[in-house]
Amino acid sequence: MPAALFANLAEELIAHIVDFIHDPRDLCNISLVSKQLSRITAANIYEHVSLRFDAQTLNRITRVKRLTKLFLSHPELTVLVKKFSVRSAWRTRYKDTQEWRSDVDDDTKAAIKKHARNNTEYSDWVDSVACNFGTEDSRIALLIPEFTKLKSLSLMLQDETPTSWYDLALLRSAQTGEGGFNNLEEVMLAACGDTMLLSMICVSPYFRLPRMKRVFVHSVTSDWKTIVYQGNGLEFIPDNLGELYSQPELTNSAVEHIEFRQCHLNERDLRQLAFACHSLRTFILELGENLEIVCNPANILKALAPCKETLQNLWLDVTVHFQVEDLEDLRPLSFTDFTSLVHLKLAPIFLLGSDASELDSTELFVKAIPASLEKLSFVKCELNFTVLHRVLQSLLSTKAVRHPSLNQLRIEGPFSRSGGWWDELFELKSLAEEPSVSLEVWDNRYGPEGTPFFIPEEDMVERGWGMDEDIIWTDCDDNSNARWAFKRVPLTESDKNQIDINGPFPVS
Repeated sequence: MPAALFANLAEELIAHIVDFIHDPRDLCNISLVSKQLSRITAANIYEHVSLRFDAQTLNRITRVKRLTKLFLSHPELTVLVKKFSVRSAWRTRYKDTQEWRSDVDDDTKAAIKKHARNNTEYSDWVDSVACNFGTEDSRIALLIPEFTKLKSLSLMLQDETPTSWYDLALLRSAQTGEGGFNNLEEVMLAACGDTMLLSMICVSPYFRLPRMKRVFVHSVTSDWKTIVYQGNGLEFIPDNLGELYSQPELTNSAVEHIEFRQCHLNERDLRQLAFACHSLRTFILELGENLEIVCNPANILKALAPCKETLQNLWLDVTVHFQVEDLEDLRPLSFTDFTSLVHLKLAPIFLLGSDASELDSTELFVKAIPASLEKLSFVKCELNFTVLHRVLQSLLSTKAVRHPSLNQLRIEGPFSRSGGWWDELFELKSLAEEPSVSLEVWDNRYGPEGTPFFIPEEDMVERGWGMDEDIIWTDCDDNSNARWAFKRVPLTESDKNQIDINGPFPVS
């Protein structure tokens, strides 16, 4: 198309064409052609701002400086940002040597003055921004409240410091609904590293936002004191931490989707969330391994009782390091009170209890599974698969009478390494055909080193979010949210003869 003809097109049509261009480099190149195209492409360029840091400290802080300067000096661009994500940003770590310090420009000082509550906090904040070593949080915390049209926020933090400018500045905005927080619809907060945990005190303000619908949190605890005293070299811990985050009890929230991965929550926090979220549709809970903090699984459903008529999707799981044998006297959980439940996903321990040897498998499903259920999924099936197999036999044989809505069954486990479970899986496949239940078997392909099925640690896959792990956030850069790769096993008759009872099964 001749340049003159293109220039005469209506801006709405040009903007529509630009919407089909997704490569950031191409968009930036187009924006350099003319002032008109720069204005038109701006919404596409700045709609999603993503920061991914490498290990070079100087490069990290330089990128944050440029981004902060750009948005603070051009406030007209801040209204274009709809999604902001940060991966592996260091929290404040002071290094008081002159070579690591630089001057703070007037725009940044003005932004700090706007958000600081007093002169002392202003001075500390300026001092943190002036430091060029591991203080990305102090600059990024100035930006997010300026994104007044922000709908999605994704933050991943590292280092052991439990509080930062994120906590002090962003959460104040969340508590008061300032800036873009009134438009936030979803938030993902994650902590990486073996000792890093987020406090529920820092998470709960997001549930108060008027348009918040989805909350995803990785590594959260109810006990902030455990966080404060477990790290080393913590320079920035206010003595009045509890007072800083004091707020009225949560009573009303518009959140419909809650997901806690590797969490250490007590029953009180779970009950308060369930009570406040009157329209909760999806609840996903993965228990961490610290049993001194974790809510006893037997009390989880009690805490969720206020949502028994609205909850449609429920997933209860444990981390790979969870010591299941520590859950003594855990009785099988009953889900029949959740009358709207459509998809139930469980680690077997929640359905079978801690002692499944004397379990009456027929009665179990009568008492445990609601009639509304359409899809039933099991993960980590290596945790007592023998009993689970017997229970599933009973389910499939009585499905037509007792669970007429059930049409999908999914089983996930390391079957290639288990040897003798393939006959049981083929039997379940056969049983599922008559009541028209779609059975899916997903196999962990991980095998011994030196075999074709060996998956090195660096090839572990990032877990998605949601009931089907189909909600994808930016990769976490470490293995804190990773798992071994799973593949679906077809379980057809033609494949049956290929099974090597001592080795991995060929998967699609």
